[in-house]
Amino acid sequence: MGHFSQNQNYTIHPHSGSFQSFTTPRDGILKRVAMRLQESGADPAIVRLSVFNDSNNTPDFTKQLAEKTLTFGSPDPTGEVTFTFDNPTSVAMQHRYWLMLDIAGYQYDNRNFFWNSWQNAVASGDPYPDGFYGMGTGRGIHGSCDGICSFSASDTGADWYMKIELE
Repeated sequence: MGHFSQNQNYTIHPHSGSFQSFTTPRDGILKRVAMRLQESGADPAIVRLSVFNDSNNTPDFTKQLAEKTLTFGSPDPTGEVTFTFDNPTSVAMQHRYWLMLDIAGYQYDNRNFFWNSWQNAVASGDPYPDGFYGMGTGRGIHGSCDGICSFSASDTGADWYMKIELE
């Protein structure tokens, strides 16, 4: 069971993002990703999971491959949230990809960027030895990453608590 990371949505920057890189053992179609999330606050968040290509061990924000948003509020802290992509993307064996988790808005009032917080669980140990966990800036309410998204830190000894399904 994973433990929850520090808050990913800070009051000083409502567009904070959490990042995880991964490689796959074979070619396939990335269909869904499951992870544990928790939120504090009353307004359900619109959580976005984006998939990007890699560029020199950082996300290539010009090469978004897939995206899925879900609206949730206070899920079961022991349960998983599953993002099933409407348009699954092909992935190549041993190529690095990046997942970015951020908040696209809130169901009732986007001022909740400053009142709510959310977290994704981080696994114990290093279950994805070829992956990196990191922090940065996500899109937030903006339509694209152009000039907004950034990746600022990585930790090779930590990974998200997640499950990736390939077809």
